[in-house]
Amino acid sequence: MNAAEYLISTFEHPKYGTVPKWVWNVSLTEITRAEIAGEFRGFKERDHYAGVMIVLWGNDPEDYLKEPFLRRYRWALEEARAQGLKIFLWDENGFPSGIGGGAFDGEDLDYAYRFLKKDTQAFTGGEYCSEVIASRDFAGFLVEDLNRGTSEDYSACYREGRVCLTLPEGSYRLTLFTTPVAPPCQVGLSATKMRLVDYLDHEAVERLLARTYAVYYRHFAEFFGETIVCAFYDEPSIWHVDGGEMWTPSFAEKFAQAHGFSPVPLYLSLWKGPEEATIEDVRARALLFGFRSRLYAGEYVGTLHRWCREHRIRLTGHMDQEEIVNPTAISGDPMLVMEQQDIPGVDEISFYGRGACAYKLISSAAENFEKEAVMCEVFGAMGEEMPPEVLRRELVDQCAKGVSLYVPHGTWYSNDPARVTFPPELSYRSERFAAPLREYNDMACRAGALLQGGQLQCDIGVLYPIEDLHAQYWFNGENAYTGGVNPAHSDYFAVAEHLSLKLRRDFVYVHPKALEQRCTVEKGALALNRQIRLRVVIVPGCVFLSCASLRKLAAFCRSGGSVLFTTHRPEHALKECEEKEFHELLYEMEHGSPQRVQFLPNPLEELGRALAALPFCPDTEVFTEKEPINGNLSYTHRLKNGVPVWFFGNSGDEPLTVDLYLRDCCSPLLLDLQTGESGPAEGQQEAYPGTAAQRLHVRAVIPARDGIFIVDNEAR
Repeated sequence: MNAAEYLISTFEHPKYGTVPKWVWNVSLTEITRAEIAGEFRGFKERDHYAGVMIVLWGNDPEDYLKEPFLRRYRWALEEARAQGLKIFLWDENGFPSGIGGGAFDGEDLDYAYRFLKKDTQAFTGGEYCSEVIASRDFAGFLVEDLNRGTSEDYSACYREGRVCLTLPEGSYRLTLFTTPVAPPCQVGLSATKMRLVDYLDHEAVERLLARTYAVYYRHFAEFFGETIVCAFYDEPSIWHVDGGEMWTPSFAEKFAQAHGFSPVPLYLSLWKGPEEATIEDVRARALLFGFRSRLYAGEYVGTLHRWCREHRIRLTGHMDQEEIVNPTAISGDPMLVMEQQDIPGVDEISFYGRGACAYKLISSAAENFEKEAVMCEVFGAMGEEMPPEVLRRELVDQCAKGVSLYVPHGTWYSNDPARVTFPPELSYRSERFAAPLREYNDMACRAGALLQGGQLQCDIGVLYPIEDLHAQYWFNGENAYTGGVNPAHSDYFAVAEHLSLKLRRDFVYVHPKALEQRCTVEKGALALNRQIRLRVVIVPGCVFLSCASLRKLAAFCRSGGSVLFTTHRPEHALKECEEKEFHELLYEMEHGSPQRVQFLPNPLEELGRALAALPFCPDTEVFTEKEPINGNLSYTHRLKNGVPVWFFGNSGDEPLTVDLYLRDCCSPLLLDLQTGESGPAEGQQEAYPGTAAQRLHVRAVIPARDGIFIVDNEAR
């Protein structure tokens, strides 16, 4: 059996499967071992689920991780093991993750999340002594000399709970920075409010683990790695602090260790809007928010991941509001967050397509940082009235954007509508969804078999403009839940959706960290992880761009690569000391390679023509005479075990006849996602105009709300 034949066998007999949320929405006294066993049999035999994620919801918080709950959890683990089902460990009592069952409102209050507060006052000189400030609250003290226009960090004057200093006569503004504990936030959609852990502090997250994950391990260690295979976090977020002002007492110390200087003189920039902020203020914000993002990703998700690895399970989960343009006050830097976990994850909630623009961002994190799967929690709160065809519609769209592991939301211990908080009920007990759900699960199994593992293959990279997004954010009191500051020039989501759904050219977002550390310049190509050979990089609208990124792009251009700037050409380097080099590099790129370096002020109108004019044969092209109705036509191409694998999805309501042009494909075998059937596809080799490249032309029909895989059967 060659590699292609092996892949086809995994498609026909998949071992992957979906794992839904199974919500215990009843009193613990109502949960019996017999009912657990019965529901598991139904989930496995009738729904074709591969396991469940047990969610405690709607119970008294006092029940969380106490003996009655733990006894029933053991029943579930034993029944799952007996029936060959897998358990994902849901890490909270409700959501968002990080409440620790209420621990941070009690004895662990010192480890609760905090915010950065500033208090200013005028001062004319002489002796000054502040009120008493707890050491854990103190974050810095700044003195601005208004006559001289200077500012100086006087944080070292904090001793024995007070800031005391003496200044000569003059005109000063004194600013005290503190990090008080933030007020409780709303838990889920209930009226309950609790405080969250300090996500930015390793010690605080260790306290969270001791109160949650470690309790499960202490009671159920024998199940870890075999029955319990994965932990799952849900919707932790920076926005739970008003204005996205989340901070931590150790910020200044950690920043100074990383950068060699105190961040306190930069703090005032966080409150300066566009009318007041200087270029240096904006640069300071990029530095401060960039560092906060690294703390959030590393101290929170990274700490969870290390615990999971040490205890033989994997980590997945998702942030909140992934579809918002500026994530600075939501997840900081979602691609860096996903670097920290085994399986990057995204959420699709409330209605079809809500988070669709974020699928490629999260799946690109998997490509940047070499992860084998991408998870999506899907269908939550879409309602019992959700049309059943949405199941397949969502699946097809997600497959084409790189999602390969599916967590339906959800099924409920009691499917009494009065007790189901976020319908629909997705199980055999639902007359509306039972049959289409089983079909969905079978399709999802097949999709996972071919989409998990391997590497994306595409020609186009889109630089993720996270540094500019950080630079543009400021504490303006706006609703951080919706991004707070979403710059008008930030077009990356719009450009990406245009590429995927209108031009039908697949791409990968490239994070600045990956561009600098994981990309090598080859002849005419930028190789990501030496696997994904990019021929063109799109730099979406931004004002600030790091010189490190521009150096790599300039080298790419010298080697024969192409760069397209869209909407707003970058104007400044992130570091003042690199401004001269920045403009020299930009000038070199634009004047040294005018045919391959272009500025597209209206990318949705100009991008298609610009890509078509580039002198290389595209990896894949897709054409259809009619557009899909109520859905999308999109694709992805992967190289798995050396075998080229394409997926083409039609989430619309009618079949589509498509003309597919595939580079590097010789003997196409077509596999239908819905039926699991396979057979040869007819194709004809054709030359790509203006090049020596050959590509295979295949004409195929993709049924409505379905997808086809094409596998090169000659691959060995």
